[in-house]
Amino acid sequence: MGRNKLPVDIENMLDLLSSGMSNKETAEQLGITVPTLLDRIETLKREEANLLAYEKVQHLDLIGVQQRLIAGVTDKKIEDAPLQHIANAYGIFKKAEQLVTGRPTEIHGLMGYLMHLEKEDVEKANKEVVDITPMGECTDG
Repeated sequence: MGRNKLPVDIENMLDLLSSGMSNKETAEQLGITVPTLLDRIETLKREEANLLAYEKVQHLDLIGVQQRLIAGVTDKKIEDAPLQHIANAYGIFKKAEQLVTGRPTEIHGLMGYLMHLEKEDVEKANKEVVDITPMGECTDG
């Protein structure tokens, strides 16, 4: 079985280590031994590896579903399907792929990104517009 693990504030541990403290200094600050600190670091590495493996499997599952659906699509089915259904199906798969890979779904392609930036610039400019003409003065020539 083994002993119960001492509770360690992981966020604080990571902050201390990222600030440049040595393992010994960090362990002393947290009130634990260096071996306990190293054990927590290894546990975090394993958990991160498991999470990355899960994300990879999740992406592969999505690809597998796409492949099964595509395999079931025949030329006849495509010919019979309304264009709207085909476009919707493509959009759904593309959005799911973007979500799984961590890319934003609200901005599509370079043009969408550029339009988003332009919209932000316009909104910023509208907030900064200040009327400096004195009241009653006409600015027409």
